[in-house]
Amino acid sequence: MCKRRYYLVNGQRNLSEIADKQLYKRTVWQQVRYLGIDKISIRKGKKNYACCLVDLERGIILDFLENRQKETIVAYFKGKGIDFCNQIEVVSSDMWDAYSTLAGDLFPNAISVIDRYHFFIHLSKALDSTRKSLRKNFPDEECFNHLRWTLLKSPDDLSEDEHKTLKDAFLICPDLQEVYQLRKELKAIFDLDLTKDQASLKVEEWQEKAQKLNNKPIESFLKTLNNWKDKV
Repeated sequence: MCKRRYYLVNGQRNLSEIADKQLYKRTVWQQVRYLGIDKISIRKGKKNYACCLVDLERGIILDFLENRQKETIVAYFKGKGIDFCNQIEVVSSDMWDAYSTLAGDLFPNAISVIDRYHFFIHLSKALDSTRKSLRKNFPDEECFNHLRWTLLKSPDDLSEDEHKTLKDAFLICPDLQEVYQLRKELKAIFDLDLTKDQASLKVEEWQEKAQKLNNKPIESFLKTLNNWKDKV
């Protein structure tokens, strides 16, 4: 008899917890205006992706979807109803068409933007590609060994030894320093509090400077920037 009462009380507590969680979920979604959509790897190297939904204003994870297919995402949000879709003002994602077109397809009052992290991955690749070519051209230079993470690391986080490694590499190849500086300058523009017109002007000035380098990895990045400029 005692055990039975225990299970009943425990069951009531569990039902209460479930109800609280469901109420919390509804409340959380009601406040969402800036929606982040990103893929996450289920198994590294297997190209098996799930989809992560984030409230960008509050920095909280809202839900996970079992795959990143557009049909799955569309069905999920249609299930939340028209009123919810109308409240979304910004949809932020990577440069995958299935994500970047959701604003027009699902959220009529939203603008689509490319998130900063995925945008700068392409510029970091240009910097790293420049490093790789230098390592081939200067195989005997010790400073080009294990240089990748030092190049990509935030300048504010570099140790004295890492600063010295960069300085040595830049002395041998000023072109590498120019690409490094370009990346730093573009990031600085993104850190400024600017209007869209002011930011566009600064980015155009940066593009003009970048074009003068005659660097193939940078030229490739510039094409990416031009293709996605309206959403960056």
